[in-house]
Amino acid sequence: MEYLVGLSALIGSVESFTWSQVAGRFLFDPDMRRRLLQNNPYAGAEVAQKLGEAIQRGYWQASDQERQQLKEAYLEIENWIESGVEG
Repeated sequence: MEYLVGLSALIGSVESFTWSQVAGRFLFDPDMRRRLLQNNPYAGAEVAQKLGEAIQRGYWQASDQERQQLKEAYLEIENWIESGVEG
């Protein structure tokens, strides 16, 4: 995620659909998100934060649905971390 943000900042070559694919694979897919939560919820939170940063910086033109899914995924990850749930 850090490299994608950096690449976008330096040369702007990361297309919006790439961000959508990353979000779809790591956060919007319920099985993958559960695996992230169980193995490293902090990494999941970092992915969500970087995707939010990509939206704020204009690198990702996320749809309203993607924005809502990102918000829901982040809140789930945050709740998981705060509750101290163990995988």
